[in-house]
Amino acid sequence: MLLEASTLALSMLLATQTTPAARNKAQQQEILDMVGIGTADQLRVAPEKEADVALPESVPGEGGFSTKPKAHTLTLLHSADQEADLVGQRSVGGISRFVSVLGKLRNLSTNPMVVASGDTFLPSPSLRLTMKKENAVVAANNMVGFQVSAVGNHEFDLGDVFFAEVIKSSNFPYLASNITITGGELYEVFESQPLDQPAPWLKDKKGKLIQRAKHCAGGKLTTVPPSQLDDPRPVYPGLKIKIQAGDSLMNLAQKAYGSKEHWNAIYESNKLVIKDPNNLQADVEITIPLLTGMKPQYCTGTTVGIVGATTDRLHTVSGASDNVLVSENPTLMRDQVQAHVNALLTEGVNIILLLSHLQGITNDIDLVTKGLTNIDVIIAGGGDNLLANVMQHRLIAGDSADPVCFRRQGSCYPMLLPGRNGQPVLLVATDGQYRYIGRLVAHFDENGILTGYDEEKSKPFPVDEENIKSLLVKRNDKASSFEARLDRALKPLSKPMFFTKVFFNGLRHNIRNRETNLGNLHTDAMVYAARQYAPKMLPPIDFGMVNAGGVRSSFGRPDAEMVSDKGMPITELQVQSALLFNNPLMVVTTTHATIKETFEAAVRGAGGGKGHFPQVSREVFLEYDSSAREQVPLMINNKVMGIKTPGERVKTLRIQTRGLDGKKSSIDIVKNGKLLTPEKKITCATTFFLSRGGDGYFPGALQEIAVSPITRKHKGKVRKLTEQTAVKQFIRRLKKKKRWKEGKSYPDPSPNKAKSFSRIFDLGKKS
Repeated sequence: MLLEASTLALSMLLATQTTPAARNKAQQQEILDMVGIGTADQLRVAPEKEADVALPESVPGEGGFSTKPKAHTLTLLHSADQEADLVGQRSVGGISRFVSVLGKLRNLSTNPMVVASGDTFLPSPSLRLTMKKENAVVAANNMVGFQVSAVGNHEFDLGDVFFAEVIKSSNFPYLASNITITGGELYEVFESQPLDQPAPWLKDKKGKLIQRAKHCAGGKLTTVPPSQLDDPRPVYPGLKIKIQAGDSLMNLAQKAYGSKEHWNAIYESNKLVIKDPNNLQADVEITIPLLTGMKPQYCTGTTVGIVGATTDRLHTVSGASDNVLVSENPTLMRDQVQAHVNALLTEGVNIILLLSHLQGITNDIDLVTKGLTNIDVIIAGGGDNLLANVMQHRLIAGDSADPVCFRRQGSCYPMLLPGRNGQPVLLVATDGQYRYIGRLVAHFDENGILTGYDEEKSKPFPVDEENIKSLLVKRNDKASSFEARLDRALKPLSKPMFFTKVFFNGLRHNIRNRETNLGNLHTDAMVYAARQYAPKMLPPIDFGMVNAGGVRSSFGRPDAEMVSDKGMPITELQVQSALLFNNPLMVVTTTHATIKETFEAAVRGAGGGKGHFPQVSREVFLEYDSSAREQVPLMINNKVMGIKTPGERVKTLRIQTRGLDGKKSSIDIVKNGKLLTPEKKITCATTFFLSRGGDGYFPGALQEIAVSPITRKHKGKVRKLTEQTAVKQFIRRLKKKKRWKEGKSYPDPSPNKAKSFSRIFDLGKKS
C-alpha cells in the first residue's frame, strides 16, 4: 500500500467519523495542573477531533466516574521495558522471581490480563543465548505468559529481520495502531486491520504484528450469540437441534447466522436427513454448521478492545527500516489511534485499552490533551516512569517514585486524567528490567464506562524477596530452572577483569540528565581507541561524544570500598550489560556549525531523562542553558532532515585540541552563545548509530559530514573497533600507566558540588 493512498484513506475516514470542536483550554490546563507539567501554551496544540460514535449515557460522579452499578471488573497486570535483563541481582528482579510473583498475582485476580508496553528485548548477552533451540529472551517472555505487547523502539535495534523472527517465535502478538509495514521480512508477520471489519481476537494472532484486537477477559469464546443465552430454543452454529413444526431453512439460517442467505449451508450439511428443503419434517435432528472460516466469536466474559501507539520518533531512535511506516507527528498518531478506537466502538466494544510506548508519560498525557477519546486505560512504556503513591506504595530499596508523583495531589498510581468527552482515563506505568509488576483493578458499568478502581489492590509490586515472602509466593520451578541454566551459561562472563572502589554511574536518571563518571570513562576510551587505530590519513581526533541512552547500566556498587579492600570487580558481563549496543566506533569530520547544532540537538529536553543527552570526553567544556529556546528538528518521513527552529541553549563550547605536532590548544566554537567560526573543521570519535543521524545528531548534515570506520587487526582478521573493546583497552592502559587507582581517577560529579563537574554544565538549572 502506498503511503499517499493510506494517508488519504485515513483522512477520508476521519472526515466521516470525527467532527471538529473548539479546544477547551481551561480543561487542557486542568490536565497539566494535575500532573505538574507546564502550561497549555507550552504544548503543541492541534485541532480537536471528537469521535462521532453514539455512546450510551452514564452519569458522571466524582472524578468523572460513572455512578451506575459496577458490571465488569478487569485486572491489568503490566510491565514494560524488560530489555532482556533476565538474571536477578541479589534479592531483586530476574525471570524466576518475575514469573513467580506474576503467577501469584494472576491467581489472586479477577479477570486478569497480562500485557507489556514494549522494549521486550534489546541487544544483550542473554539475547545471544539459545536455550533448548529457542532464543533465551523469547523463551522467557513466552514463559511469562504475555497476552500482547506494544511495539517499542528497541525491538528494532537489530533490524527488521531479527524482530520478525522474534515475533514469529512469540506466543503473543505485538500491536501498534500507528505502524504499517510495506515490505521486507516484517511484512510476512504483519496484518493490518481494516477499519470496516471486526477486530481479531488476541488469541488468534499469536506470532503476528497487528494494529488492534479484542480480548475475552474472564470468559471463553463461543458461537452462541448473547441474545440466545436465555433463549428457550437456541439456534446457533455448532449446535444440534430438532426440527419443529413451522421451521424453514431460511428462518433457521436467519436465527443462526443473521442472514437467510445461508440456508443452503444448513441443507448441504444435512442432506441425508432432509428429504425436501422446502418442507422440513418435525423431530428430525440436524446440525447447524459453522460457515467456512467461522470461529467462535462471542465472549461469555468481558470483551476488551486493545489499541497501541509507538513513538513517532521511531526512525530517529532505532534501526527500523524504511519499510516501517509510523506516524510522522503526535497529531497524526492521535488520529490513527482514534480511527482504530472508533472501529472498536462501532462493533460494540466499549472497554478499550491503549498500550503505548511513547518514551515518557508526558507524551501519553499529551495524547489525551490533544483529544484522544474513548480510551479507558493507558498502559505506558518506554520512559521507565515508576508511578507510585508516595508514602503509600512500597518500592525496591533505593528506588523513588517518578518526580511527577511528588508534585501531584491524589493518586499517582493510577493517574486519573479527565478525558475530553468527560469520561475519566486511568494512566499507569512502572519501571522495567523485570523489577516491577503493576496491578490495576478497574471497574466498569454496563456501558463500559469506568466506575472507579480498587485503591487497595492497585499498585506497583516490587519483584523482590520481600514480596516472595509477604505474598506467600511458591517459586515457579520451570522459571527457576531456566534462570539457573541462564546464569551458568553467562558464568564465563563473570570473571573479574578489573576492580573498582568507585561506583561508575550509569543510572538512567543520572546519566541522561548530567555528566557522570561512566560517561566520562566511556568517551575518554573512545578517543583513546580512535587515536590508536584510526587511519593515519585522517585529521587528529579532537574529542569524543556519545548519547547517554547508549549506556544501560553501571559498573561496581556504591558501597564498593566498604564491601572489599580490593573494591568490586568489573566483569565482562558488566561491560556487555552497560554497553549493550556495542556500537562500532566511527570518526566524523564536520564543521563547527554542525557540531554546535549537534549539541543543540543533544540538550533538547535536558532534565527530562532523554536518551539523546550527551556524554563527552575530557577535551570538551560545554555550558548550556536548559531554560533557553531549544532546537526543533525538521522531520520528513519520520527522519530528522534539518532544523525547523534553531536552538539557543549552547552558550559555551570549547575544545582542547591536539595538533599533528602533539601540541594542545584551545578552540572556542561557541562563546557567549555565539558561533565564532562556522566553516572551520573539527573531528570527533562517536558511534555508528550517531554518525548516521541517530537521536537527531548531525541534523541536516548527513550528506556533508565525512565518516570513517575504525578497525583493528585481531587474530589475523580486520575487525571493527567497538565500544566494549575500547573501554576494556582503555582501562588496561590506565592500569599499566598506574592511573586507574581502582577507579578513583574517575570520581562521579556530585549534583551538590558544582565544582565537581568538569565537562558539562547547565546554566539554567535552578539551585
